[in-house]
Amino acid sequence: MSAKRARFGMKLFILSESQSGYIQNIILYTGKDTNYGSNYPQEKQSTRIVLELTHDLLNKGYRIYLDNFYMSIHLAELLCQNNTDTVGIMWINIVGIPSEIKTKKLQKNEHIVRFKDKLIVLKWKDKNDVLLLSSIHNYEKTMIEKGKKARNTECCPGL
Repeated sequence: MSAKRARFGMKLFILSESQSGYIQNIILYTGKDTNYGSNYPQEKQSTRIVLELTHDLLNKGYRIYLDNFYMSIHLAELLCQNNTDTVGIMWINIVGIPSEIKTKKLQKNEHIVRFKDKLIVLKWKDKNDVLLLSSIHNYEKTMIEKGKKARNTECCPGL
């Protein structure tokens, strides 16, 4: 990006442990020719990055938290097949999201939930629409009430 003040630097993809912050795995981006590994050549780049970073942790029962740049229903299904749970926020235009989740207009504190096997897709309205995908939570434990006064009580995900 030519408009950025610091146009030069290093881009890293990092898998770190949440409590200590220690780095588990790292991929250094070296441009178009970056080798993201050969274990998952059929996957798209963002999915391949996550699968390569977590390759040694698959089938060990770990939980992985992802941001919206990497989270997809396809990736969550692949991780579930490999005994690895995941939680993350998603974009609304991701392939595989049920159409009623995409089109439903929500008022503040309203939510809509859909399930597919172990996966839960949850959309709720805070200031904006927020979309959550999880293979850890179920509906009863997902939404909690917050607020100190009864009239200010809001419903939000209890992650």
